Amino acid sequence: MNPTGGTTTYAFKLSDGPPSGSAALTQFGTVPASGLLPNPGHYLGSKARPNPLRFPTLDAWNFSIQRALTQSTTLTAAYVGNKGTHSLSAGDGNNTNPNESGINLPGSFSVNGQSLHYDPKAVPVAGTSVAADGGTANQKLLQRYMGGSLAACKDPIYQQPTFDGVTLPAGACGWDAGISYYGDNQNNNFNALQVTLTQKIGKGANINANYQWAAAHDFNSGFATWDKAAVYGNNNDVRKQSLVSYGSYELPFGKGKMFVPGASRVVDAIIGGFQVSGVLNWSSGLPFGLGLDNCGDDIPGSAPCRPNVAGKLKTSLSGFNAQSRNRTFYHADKNLTSGQFSHAGLDKIGNAGRNTYFGPSFFNTDLSLSKKVSIWESVQMEFRADMPNFFNHINAGNPGGDVQQEGTIGGMAPGAQARGLELSARIQF
Repeated sequence: MNPTGGTTTYAFKLSDGPPSGSAALTQFGTVPASGLLPNPGHYLGSKARPNPLRFPTLDAWNFSIQRALTQSTTLTAAYVGNKGTHSLSAGDGNNTNPNESGINLPGSFSVNGQSLHYDPKAVPVAGTSVAADGGTANQKLLQRYMGGSLAACKDPIYQQPTFDGVTLPAGACGWDAGISYYGDNQNNNFNALQVTLTQKIGKGANINANYQWAAAHDFNSGFATWDKAAVYGNNNDVRKQSLVSYGSYELPFGKGKMFVPGASRVVDAIIGGFQVSGVLNWSSGLPFGLGLDNCGDDIPGSAPCRPNVAGKLKTSLSGFNAQSRNRTFYHADKNLTSGQFSHAGLDKIGNAGRNTYFGPSFFNTDLSLSKKVSIWESVQMEFRADMPNFFNHINAGNPGGDVQQEGTIGGMAPGAQARGLELSARIQF
């Protein structure tokens, strides 16, 4: 039901009740004394949660070894791990859908007691939507609570919906809408080797280098209620390798420094107090998965659309195409004639796996130049110039992943930006 006069109005007054024809609320007639209405899952998208609520937990552990190599050099190696239990997962908004269509539906959930499977070319038995072998092109019949039952659907005041060509058994829900189940029912894990090198180079210079090799895995929400193994894979947002280095260098000019140590106050204000600092981030690409133009001949739309893969996808980032305004990361196998990719076949998900490939690498350098000037003893002025992405390197995002289309990239990676310049001044007292 929608508001009749726009977003600032209401659909109906609670004192009046819903208008006639609002089947989702009026099908029950008088509200029972308990105040509990059976869920009308055919008329609306349902939301559900476990009762009692399930709370997520995080277990974390690490182990590190640190050694001073010299008086000015320190090396640290660490293993860092954690595991999230009953937590969120990849892009699921904290919910899964227990009423998503399956590839194979057990007879206990089907409308005719027969095990059903997806078949877009199924020839139904007369008067039904199901073939003799249980094949059906009607994806609604592959949902658990279309033919399955719950306590709400056996309530005396529940009115079972009707469908053309489908006869629901007694007690069946007839729910063809999705269910947002806020179950905190997925897990994730992270494991990493982290190496840090800290070096002090002479007076006023410091550098810190950090390398990480990481493996992070979680589940995608779609199809997770049917086959968690099929939606398990690399976390969308974790790069396998990354090198982050930062440091600063105070230029040796001015009073008391290596050059012009006897500078006057005026000369020191001009040439002294300069410091250069920067951050370098050089990392491998983010994961992505492979898909096909259309998997509708093999599996329902709720299942992951992936090819069977023989061998490794060849990837190489091209230069920028000014005409099409994109770059290419791999070439299409449009008609699947290379022998490297193929359809998995009816009722099968391809073996490509989730997020098994990695996109273009990431390279970014931020530099800054600052100068401090002492006005008098307790007052300092600082001038600063910050230059993000100093080399103006274009960090490409990921391609779409469809192996039958060119692997074009039209956008930038998360965290990427064009070169900029920011000037600022600050008085500190």
